[in-house]
Amino acid sequence: MVGIVGGMKDLTSLLLKRCKEIKCIVDATYDFKEDDLIPNLAELRLQRLENLTVLCRGPPLEVLRYFEKLELLDIQFCKQLHIIFPMECKLRNLKILRLQDCWTDGVLFSASVAQSLQQLEELSIIDCNELKHIISASGSEHDDGFNTREEIIPIPTSSPFLMTNLREVNIVGCRSLESIFPMCYVEGLNQLQKLEISSSPKLKYVFDEYGHEHLSSHQYKNQVMLPRLESLSLDNLNNFIGMCPENCQANWPSQTLRIMDINNCPRVDLLRLNLQVGNDKRRRNHLNEIWSFQCLQHLTVGNNEKLKYLFFMKTHRSLPELIELSVYGCQELEQIVAASEELLQLPRAKVYFPKLKDIYVDNCNKLKNLFPLAMVRMLPQLSVLNITNCTGVEEVFRHGPGGDDIIRKFEVVLPYLACIILDDLPNFIDICHGYKLPDVELLQLCISNCPKIVPSLKKVQFNVRIMR
Repeated sequence: MVGIVGGMKDLTSLLLKRCKEIKCIVDATYDFKEDDLIPNLAELRLQRLENLTVLCRGPPLEVLRYFEKLELLDIQFCKQLHIIFPMECKLRNLKILRLQDCWTDGVLFSASVAQSLQQLEELSIIDCNELKHIISASGSEHDDGFNTREEIIPIPTSSPFLMTNLREVNIVGCRSLESIFPMCYVEGLNQLQKLEISSSPKLKYVFDEYGHEHLSSHQYKNQVMLPRLESLSLDNLNNFIGMCPENCQANWPSQTLRIMDINNCPRVDLLRLNLQVGNDKRRRNHLNEIWSFQCLQHLTVGNNEKLKYLFFMKTHRSLPELIELSVYGCQELEQIVAASEELLQLPRAKVYFPKLKDIYVDNCNKLKNLFPLAMVRMLPQLSVLNITNCTGVEEVFRHGPGGDDIIRKFEVVLPYLACIILDDLPNFIDICHGYKLPDVELLQLCISNCPKIVPSLKKVQFNVRIMR
């Protein structure tokens, strides 16, 4: 390109789109002076360049300086581009990297390139099907100076923290991806706030031991993992197991996590997703023993075949910020809260869901009820209750041992309940069988395909219709 248009000293942003003739962006094999190219280029966007194979061509010393100045690199639908970053390039100023539908090499960043990404804030990789490892401790040099994965070169354990400014990671549709970060990054990503991964069927862990098998897992003991993460989304990951291998002893404080969506991840055992504080093998029975969830506001769990309980009241008695709970396609789910009857009867027990407003449950066929009866007083803000396609559900609140005493001791009231939707529940009988809850001002009550429902609930439905 430089050979055609000459130098562009004032150019800071460049977009190239649908240019079939371009095979490389900077061809340094031309005779030129140092300042003849694009000395101030900070943003480079490339879209649908069908024949682009490399970004820069020429002697490494002449080429590498142009990578150092980039702050934004966005490459989309350049399907012949498989060599992106030279082995020794330094991306000191790169803040945003977005790749979509590119024929990348098996490893995107060599160890030396990754160590230069101290300013990177956003990383997005979509539909790069040849990519196996985003960051690797491996690397050797071809004749053209680009990276490969043939030789293992460990990153020194004395390396400074890596990618310390990274705030957002989005990985979608990378069919061959096996790992995202090496284990040595567990202590460096202390600014990461949003992590979204989907449709990457070979991925097992976010932090993997690839290239670091020689390091002891005790090296990461008491290291804090992702201390500022606010949003975690995992979707359609057939082989995903957890955040890191089981022998990793990094700590997960989870004091900032507000949104968590885990959908279509059949191998994920939510009870041991390796996000625990420490690695106490005796504490792997319930989700809340691993996460404290003190800031969690939205939780969605879908299509998990292992899940039997969401929370265990014995060790975690309050989710103070949870507003919305959605559970679907969990065929082994037996209880949302595995509660202790003794704790439920304590007169001063904490309100378990003080801010929970919306509950959605769909296609969980082993579930017979949602909560123990005593928990009706622990849902003071409940507004929407939506239960559909659950063949086993009989009631919302389970009337178990001690239920009569609980009714006498506590007022059973859901003051803000406005919407109830019950659909395709062949065994559903009542909200709480045998007890009539105090009248609430329902704005919507929809009951369909619930043949066993008690007459009193049908009457409530009729009254709501008349009020409308």
